[in-house]
Amino acid sequence: SRKEVMREKINHAINGIEVHRREIDNLKLRLENRRKTLYETMIKAKQNREDAKAIVYANELAELKRIIRVVTTSQLALTQIVTRMESISDVGDAILQMSTAMEEVGKVNKSVSDIIPSFNGATEQINSTLLETMTDLGQVSP
Repeated sequence: SRKEVMREKINHAINGIEVHRREIDNLKLRLENRRKTLYETMIKAKQNREDAKAIVYANELAELKRIIRVVTTSQLALTQIVTRMESISDVGDAILQMSTAMEEVGKVNKSVSDIIPSFNGATEQINSTLLETMTDLGQVSP
Protein backbone atom coordinates (compact mmCIF):
# COMPACT_ATOMS: atom_id res chain seq x y z
CA SER A 1 0.00 0.00 0.00
CA ARG A 2 0.97 3.65 -0.27
CA LYS A 3 1.60 3.96 3.46
CA GLU A 4 3.90 0.93 3.45
CA VAL A 5 5.86 2.41 0.54
CA MET A 6 6.20 5.67 2.48
CA ARG A 7 7.34 3.79 5.60
CA GLU A 8 9.92 1.91 3.50
CA LYS A 9 11.20 5.20 2.08
CA ILE A 10 11.47 6.70 5.57
CA ASN A 11 13.29 3.61 6.89
CA HIS A 12 15.63 3.64 3.87
CA ALA A 13 16.39 7.33 4.50
CA ILE A 14 16.98 6.67 8.22
CA ASN A 15 19.39 3.84 7.38
CA GLY A 16 21.28 6.06 4.93
CA ILE A 17 21.55 8.86 7.46
CA GLU A 18 22.71 6.40 10.13
CA VAL A 19 25.54 5.27 7.82
CA HIS A 20 26.68 8.89 7.43
CA ARG A 21 26.32 9.50 11.16
CA ARG A 22 28.57 6.51 11.92
CA GLU A 23 31.13 7.86 9.42
CA ILE A 24 31.03 11.21 11.20
CA ASP A 25 31.37 9.43 14.56
CA ASN A 26 34.53 7.72 13.26
CA LEU A 27 35.84 11.00 11.87
CA LYS A 28 35.26 12.73 15.21
CA LEU A 29 37.09 9.93 17.03
CA ARG A 30 40.10 10.30 14.69
CA LEU A 31 40.05 14.09 15.14
CA GLU A 32 39.85 13.74 18.93
CA ASN A 33 42.84 11.37 18.87
CA ARG A 34 44.72 13.83 16.67
CA ARG A 35 43.83 16.66 19.07
CA LYS A 36 45.22 14.71 22.03
CA THR A 37 48.43 13.97 20.14
CA LEU A 38 48.85 17.63 19.12
CA TYR A 39 48.20 18.75 22.70
CA GLU A 40 50.80 16.39 24.08
CA THR A 41 53.30 17.48 21.41
CA MET A 42 52.61 21.14 22.19
CA ILE A 43 53.17 20.54 25.92
CA LYS A 44 56.48 18.77 25.20
CA ALA A 45 57.59 21.65 22.99
CA LYS A 46 56.76 24.14 25.79
CA GLN A 47 58.61 22.02 28.34
CA ASN A 48 61.63 21.93 26.01
CA ARG A 49 61.34 25.72 25.62
CA GLU A 50 60.74 25.39 21.89
CA ASP A 51 58.31 28.29 21.83
CA ALA A 52 58.03 28.66 18.04
CA LYS A 53 57.21 24.98 17.70
CA ALA A 54 54.70 25.17 20.58
CA ILE A 55 52.94 28.11 18.85
CA VAL A 56 52.63 26.14 15.60
CA TYR A 57 51.08 23.21 17.48
CA ALA A 58 48.82 25.53 19.50
CA ASN A 59 47.52 27.17 16.32
CA GLU A 60 46.86 23.81 14.71
CA LEU A 61 45.19 22.65 17.92
CA ALA A 62 42.87 25.67 17.86
CA GLU A 63 41.92 24.92 14.23
CA LEU A 64 41.33 21.28 15.04
CA LYS A 65 39.06 22.21 17.96
CA ARG A 66 37.02 24.40 15.59
CA ILE A 67 36.69 21.51 13.14
CA ILE A 68 35.63 19.17 15.96
CA ARG A 69 32.89 21.65 16.94
CA VAL A 70 31.61 21.65 13.35
CA VAL A 71 31.68 17.83 13.23
CA THR A 72 29.84 17.67 16.57
CA THR A 73 27.17 20.04 15.24
CA SER A 74 26.82 17.79 12.18
CA GLN A 75 26.42 14.74 14.42
CA LEU A 76 23.67 16.46 16.38
CA ALA A 77 21.89 17.58 13.21
CA LEU A 78 21.86 14.04 11.82
CA THR A 79 20.63 12.68 15.15
CA GLN A 80 17.83 15.26 15.14
CA ILE A 81 16.85 14.33 11.57
CA VAL A 82 16.74 10.60 12.39
CA THR A 83 14.69 11.25 15.52
CA ARG A 84 12.24 13.42 13.58
CA MET A 85 11.90 10.81 10.81
CA GLU A 86 11.26 8.08 13.40
CA SER A 87 8.57 10.27 14.96
CA ILE A 88 6.97 10.82 11.56
CA SER A 89 6.97 7.07 10.97
CA ASP A 90 5.43 6.45 14.42
CA VAL A 91 2.67 9.01 13.82
CA GLY A 92 1.99 7.40 10.45
CA ASP A 93 1.70 4.01 12.18
CA ALA A 94 -0.75 5.46 14.70
CA ILE A 95 -2.88 6.97 11.92
CA LEU A 96 -2.85 3.62 10.08
CA GLN A 97 -4.00 1.81 13.23
CA MET A 98 -6.78 4.33 13.81
CA SER A 99 -7.89 4.00 10.19
CA THR A 100 -8.01 0.21 10.52
CA ALA A 101 -10.02 0.56 13.75
CA MET A 102 -12.53 2.79 11.97
CA GLU A 103 -12.92 0.22 9.21
CA GLU A 104 -13.53 -2.53 11.77
CA VAL A 105 -16.11 -0.44 13.62
CA GLY A 106 -17.86 0.14 10.30
CA LYS A 107 -17.97 -3.61 9.59
CA VAL A 108 -19.33 -4.35 13.06
CA ASN A 109 -21.88 -1.55 12.67
CA LYS A 110 -23.25 -3.07 9.46
CA SER A 111 -23.52 -6.51 11.03
CA VAL A 112 -25.06 -5.48 14.34
CA SER A 113 -27.20 -2.45 13.45
CA ASP A 114 -29.87 -4.65 11.82
CA ILE A 115 -30.20 -6.67 15.03
CA ILE A 116 -29.67 -3.88 17.56
CA PRO A 117 -30.67 -0.50 16.07
CA SER A 118 -29.37 1.45 19.09
CA PHE A 119 -25.87 0.13 18.36
CA ASN A 120 -25.76 2.37 15.27
CA GLY A 121 -25.59 5.51 17.43
CA ALA A 122 -22.81 4.02 19.55
CA THR A 123 -20.69 3.15 16.52
CA GLU A 124 -21.23 6.63 15.09
CA GLN A 125 -19.88 8.05 18.35
CA ILE A 126 -16.91 5.65 18.26
CA ASN A 127 -16.19 6.59 14.64
CA SER A 128 -16.45 10.28 15.53
CA THR A 129 -13.95 9.83 18.37
CA LEU A 130 -11.59 7.83 16.15
CA LEU A 131 -11.84 10.45 13.39
CA GLU A 132 -11.14 13.24 15.87
CA THR A 133 -8.11 11.33 17.19
CA MET A 134 -6.81 10.79 13.64
CA THR A 135 -7.24 14.49 12.94
CA ASP A 136 -5.29 15.32 16.09
CA LEU A 137 -2.55 12.88 15.09
CA GLY A 138 -2.38 14.48 11.65
CA GLN A 139 -1.76 17.84 13.30
CA VAL A 140 1.02 16.53 15.53
CA SER A 141 4.34 18.11 14.77
CA PRO A 142 6.80 15.26 15.44
